Amino acid sequence: MNDTYKICQVCSEFSVLLVDDDEDVRTRIYDVLLLFFPAVYSAKDGKEALKIYEQRKADIIITDLTMPKMNGFEFIKAVRSINQKQKIIVMSAHTETDIIIESIQFGIDGYLLKPLNTNQMFETIEKTVISLKMERDAVAYQEELESIIDNQDKQLIKQFESDLLTDQPNKGKLILDFKTNKTKLV
Repeated sequence: MNDTYKICQVCSEFSVLLVDDDEDVRTRIYDVLLLFFPAVYSAKDGKEALKIYEQRKADIIITDLTMPKMNGFEFIKAVRSINQKQKIIVMSAHTETDIIIESIQFGIDGYLLKPLNTNQMFETIEKTVISLKMERDAVAYQEELESIIDNQDKQLIKQFESDLLTDQPNKGKLILDFKTNKTKLV
């Protein structure tokens, strides 16, 4: 995709929570995110971010790992206890394999290295947003199918139980009532 207009369209349906203790970095990223997302929340540490998340339930979280009060891993663990499927992107200056592996074990959706590369940031956000949109579309489609099936079931039951022309009980309904002792012979 990587077309700014298309990215803006897809992002316009979602909100972001940005978490970073570096005020300059947080402000710069926040300003860029506001160009794409209708709602962007920010926090300076994991503890503040968790309070915001509990109130706002942002669709995507972008968090630093090294922060005071509650680090990124503690924050991610707390969020995962609320919502296992939460989309989370980690940003960190750490390139150590152990930290990257630990991030993966937390089920993150992307890893951004600091200092941030704008192209990498947009690609990661784009993939995350597309994944989130596909998941939401799939849920909506499943709900629509379930509704259609439920309505068709009701129509079939009505057809089984009633004559379509007279709307009177038909033979199938009478047999069913008789078998379940709802109709007694006189």
